[in-house]
Amino acid sequence: MKKILKNNKKVLKCFEYIKGNANSFNVAYYLSELTEMVKIFFEYEEKLLTKEGYPDMMINKLHEDYLIDLSKIRSNIESDYFVFDLDLFENLKKCFINHVKNEDSKYMSYLRIKKFCETQERKLN
Repeated sequence: MKKILKNNKKVLKCFEYIKGNANSFNVAYYLSELTEMVKIFFEYEEKLLTKEGYPDMMINKLHEDYLIDLSKIRSNIESDYFVFDLDLFENLKKCFINHVKNEDSKYMSYLRIKKFCETQERKLN
């Protein structure tokens, strides 16, 4: 769980850096880095939840949709013209924050309860 919290902070820092350098030549590079970071983070999260038997795997669809939206921004920037849709970018940042607050908190609670139950079961045996 510590790894997930650490990754969340990295992603949010990357969002802030990109927003502060929206007209910079490096935005395409950092947006690619952000996309890759989020993709790796989501893959880690999905593997963990599958391993732990998390019942609500609709989270996979949320991840997929989010990565598609993020790639749309990157595609616009990597095309022949530089178009950085700050409103869409801000919306994606808000969606990420909401994902962390809502979806991550659900499975974090699930993992804590599961760990507690397993600990109690071991004590009884």
